Amino acid sequence: HCSDDMARVEIIAACLLLRFGFDGIQARMRAENTDTIVGGRSLFARQPFMTCEETIKRIHRKHPGSIKIEQQAFIFQYEQHLCQTAAAEYTVLQESKSKIRTTKEAGKDGNRVSIQSSCRKKNRPKYIVLMGLPGSRKSSFGRFLTQNDGSTNRSSKWVHANQDDMGRRACEDYVGRIGASISQGKVGGIVVDCCNVTATDRAKWIKILHQPQRENTALVFLDSSVDACILRVHARVDHPKIPYGRGEPIIRGFAKRLEPPTAKEQNIVFGRVEIVQSHMEALTLLRKWGASTYD
Repeated sequence: HCSDDMARVEIIAACLLLRFGFDGIQARMRAENTDTIVGGRSLFARQPFMTCEETIKRIHRKHPGSIKIEQQAFIFQYEQHLCQTAAAEYTVLQESKSKIRTTKEAGKDGNRVSIQSSCRKKNRPKYIVLMGLPGSRKSSFGRFLTQNDGSTNRSSKWVHANQDDMGRRACEDYVGRIGASISQGKVGGIVVDCCNVTATDRAKWIKILHQPQRENTALVFLDSSVDACILRVHARVDHPKIPYGRGEPIIRGFAKRLEPPTAKEQNIVFGRVEIVQSHMEALTLLRKWGASTYD
């Protein structure tokens, strides 16, 4: 990953900043130890302290251009590794605590009782539409929100509809069916995962979902920079729609068409509009909606 000795120093520095921030390893460990959970592990033990783009900008202020595009892609891969590891650890710990809590609150006859967290999915809208450029981590957000919702039966289960994976027509048909199931109480909710760069794109999903009540809907804008999205896609070899090595022109094309959430969308179309511009803001929203609230 390093083309010369100088770059090695910058890459190591960037990875350390990404993982621990400017306060350093000891400060990070002290902060983590104040919020330990099952097994003495912190919920955010593997979460990056800074984003990749933030760390690269910091390094480039001191040494402009020292980290080349291929090396930046490696740093993005490291960031993704940290996030995926943290998500996996969270899922295991969530299951462990759920078993402990269920055992403690089992009925007198010894049968297991399904225990739901009191703040599970608190204030979470039932119909969530994502928007953002390719590489803005829409799919990661959608998967984490639906896979860690703590649902134990189909009527409360959330589903993730990814247009890249399913294809446009299949996804639209699926979203329409799920929208009807939600209104009938058969499914808990849905996350619609698509670039949705124009207001027309986003309004289409509300129609497909059978015009749900506005207060039950939300638009989430994963607002990553163009350069950050290009680097993330460059680091992937398995993107379902973007061939490896061809991400930049595609992403820049989407960026030219991108329409940020409009006043009409905020006041009339959606019950709420959330703009997420950093990894920590994404975590905060996930926790707010129950996916990463560990209580």
